[in-house]
Amino acid sequence: MKKAYLVTGASSDIGMSLVRKLAEREKESVFFCHYRRDNEKFSALRTDFLSIRPIQADFANSQEILRLIDNIKETGVSPTHIVHLPAERIEYVRLKDIEKHSAQREMEIGVYSLLEIFKAFLPQMAKNRYGKIAVMLTTCTRGAPPKFLTGYCMAKYALLGLMKSAAAEYEGKGVYINGISPEMTDTKFLSNLDSRIIETSLRNSRFGRNLTVDEVVNGILFLISDDINCMNGENLFLG
Repeated sequence: MKKAYLVTGASSDIGMSLVRKLAEREKESVFFCHYRRDNEKFSALRTDFLSIRPIQADFANSQEILRLIDNIKETGVSPTHIVHLPAERIEYVRLKDIEKHSAQREMEIGVYSLLEIFKAFLPQMAKNRYGKIAVMLTTCTRGAPPKFLTGYCMAKYALLGLMKSAAAEYEGKGVYINGISPEMTDTKFLSNLDSRIIETSLRNSRFGRNLTVDEVVNGILFLISDDINCMNGENLFLG
């Protein structure tokens, strides 16, 4: 079966590294690369790999999520692999200052987008008895979360619930759905954080450093590998 990858949030540091590694290994596969606004990042990749197909959509808009799904369906190629990465950049906000529309936006981008994608493509994966899915979560889903990240944690816990529920429903149908939860990772995702917060994270890290992009990408590759068919509904913690 020809593989087709849907990577949402593919213009992120982790997404770009993941797509390049996959494309180098699997030259016959198709790669649907979702981005919100930065298409230029894919120019060099498309020069090297003709199978990369960028698709723009703002996941804060439910209609654009559906449009992305329709665009993929129109190609006649159904994803065999899904890696879900999108999220708002982390900002520390006190609970009393959270606005409903901001929390709702995080849910739209991270959770409702994946719900629509699952509804569109999981039935075909089950029919083919083949599918691998990795969902980006966070170590905030283990133990007590840090302060001032209520909106972010709400969305990630909801995403964890969606991942586990989908894994339970499709278990035994050849579809493997797992999450990955890295500690703080050196990416532009941290650009809105105070440097003192990052320094505190470094001091508290078991390894005395943040994770690298390659370490997280290798964890994702592990989860979506054809060699791993004994994990489903798990949350892989890194760090």
